Parts: sequence; C-alpha cells; structure tokens
Amino acid sequence: MHLHGDRRIYTGSPDELICLCLKVSRQKVLDTILEIDANTVAQVRRKCKAGGGCGSCHEEIARLIMSRRFCTTLDFHNHIGDDEEDLHFHLAENTEDKVIESYVVEEIKNFLLQEINPYLAKFNVTAQVIESGEEIVLALNGADQEQKYTLGFWLDLRFHEKFSTITVIIA
Repeated sequence: MHLHGDRRIYTGSPDELICLCLKVSRQKVLDTILEIDANTVAQVRRKCKAGGGCGSCHEEIARLIMSRRFCTTLDFHNHIGDDEEDLHFHLAENTEDKVIESYVVEEIKNFLLQEINPYLAKFNVTAQVIESGEEIVLALNGADQEQKYTLGFWLDLRFHEKFSTITVIIA
C-alpha cells in the first residue's frame, strides 16, 4: 500500500530524512515513537511533524512503529539491501469476477488466527473476516481509523506474501 508519488527507498541511516517535506530524520522519528509509545502514523505526525506533507513517508513510519511494537525488524521491501535483487515490487493479478473459494476463506481465517492476530494483540486489536466474495473484507476489532491506516501497511504486505491474488479491504 503506497499512497503518494514514487515509492521511496531508504538506507536505514539515523541521519537519513524520512520525511523529505518537513525535513525530519529517521532518528527523530525513532525518538518520537519511543517517547510517546506511538501506535499510529498520526501520533508521530502530531508530535514531530513527520508525515505531515505528501505522505510518501507514511509506510516507513508505520514500519518503524510496528518493528518496535513487534520487537523485530520488519522488511517492507523499501530498503536498500546487499544487492539490487532486494528491490522487487509485486502487483496482484486481476481478480475481477473471481469469487474466492470457501476453502481459501478458511485458509485466510486460519492465517489470521495463527499468524496475524498474535502480532495485532500487541496493539489490542484482532482481525476477522466479515465478508468474502471477490475480495476479503476484514474488521480490525479494537482499532480506530488511525490504527487501521497504520496497520494496513503491514497487513497489505503480509497478505500479499501469503495470498498474492486476493484483494483485502479493511472495514
């Protein structure tokens, strides 16, 4: 889920500007996340202004928030790796007029229970399928709109890795 302009590639350097519009460094964003125990991009934006311009840094801010909350380094495929092969981007296949089979919906429900919800619990949020047809509609119980937006970056990546041809909508 990338919203504005060209997708940015980050180096991971502490002095790197995460927010180009408002000239906010990675270290300032990390310090802010720690200081306010941030759960959303909007909380970071309100505190240090990062993300208050074009929005191209929202994905990276969300990644930093979730990396801290999940106690791991998440890879959203927007960092420069050891080789150029790390820079790959995927587009889901056209799913128009394809109804998702019931066994796939069950696989998705199991995926939510086993792999997604244990992480979302760190935000006091749970995901559940509320509708299926040509796409999957998820409810993020316990999440407000700001949290849904922030978690959406991670969920989009996780679903693409596991179910690349399925469109997921967060209600």
